[in-house]
Amino acid sequence: MSLRHHVRRSRPLAYAALLATAVLTVSACGDDSADTSGNSGAPSAAPAKTIQVTLPDDIRSKGVLRVGTSFNFPPMNFKNDKNGYDGIEPALMDALGQKLGLKIERVESNFAGLLPGLKADRFDIVTSGMNDTAERQKEVDFVDYLESGLSVLVKKGNPRGIDGPGDLCGMNVGETVGSVYIEQLEGFSATCKSEGKQPIQVQTLPTGSEVAQAIVTGRIDATFANHVANLYFAKQTGGQLAVTGERLSAAPMGIAVPKGDTVLAEAIRAGLAAMIEDGTYERILKEWGVSDAGLKTITVNGKAA
Repeated sequence: MSLRHHVRRSRPLAYAALLATAVLTVSACGDDSADTSGNSGAPSAAPAKTIQVTLPDDIRSKGVLRVGTSFNFPPMNFKNDKNGYDGIEPALMDALGQKLGLKIERVESNFAGLLPGLKADRFDIVTSGMNDTAERQKEVDFVDYLESGLSVLVKKGNPRGIDGPGDLCGMNVGETVGSVYIEQLEGFSATCKSEGKQPIQVQTLPTGSEVAQAIVTGRIDATFANHVANLYFAKQTGGQLAVTGERLSAAPMGIAVPKGDTVLAEAIRAGLAAMIEDGTYERILKEWGVSDAGLKTITVNGKAA
């Protein structure tokens, strides 16, 4: 069986591995994954019309929406060099707060503590680049707002003719130190060798920014990583890099809300839907370079509301 065929047939397994190591993935793509200097793409504030929605009594009375996040997953959420909150999710949450007429209160937590913290009422919702999975839906509900997955990032023009993991045999592939994707690449490399091809040469670098720069300079040929992060680095390098081939293991990212809180889930869904309708959602994604990860319809637990 060829590697290309193996990759396509094994997508469910790759997806399961990605979900099972979500904490490691976020850690690997955390503070060290991107250049977080300055305002690296955050959209400027724009007036937003408040919509009429029903909110849970406690949130309505306080006028505050407490958002739990880990702030270590560029470009989703991170601290910039001024120690300010930055990223796609803070921008989306600020706009959502305007839509719902609520002040956004950010509460920091490590990734592993987010869902327990939500259940313990430390926050009202969670946004931290979290995949909406069937396993997590046993504990919480999700309002899905992005579609991520895995992809390959290469130099613009694709000089090595890479169209996905099946073309990485014999290539120099860069990953951040400790990345969960290294194990997957080792599996792909074993298939290369079983087919009589050259193995994948994996080079690790401290940060995602350094991986991206190594592709620009030709030191490495590609990286296999989170699709949203790859889109971000393509933008950060001024278009010197590009995502190639199809997105693998496409998976929704969701805003976690307490299990069974249909009032809050519907309010969040309606607010995001209004942001799609008035263009706020697309503007934010475009300014961060991740329009390809956007959704046309906001859903709850992967189903249209």
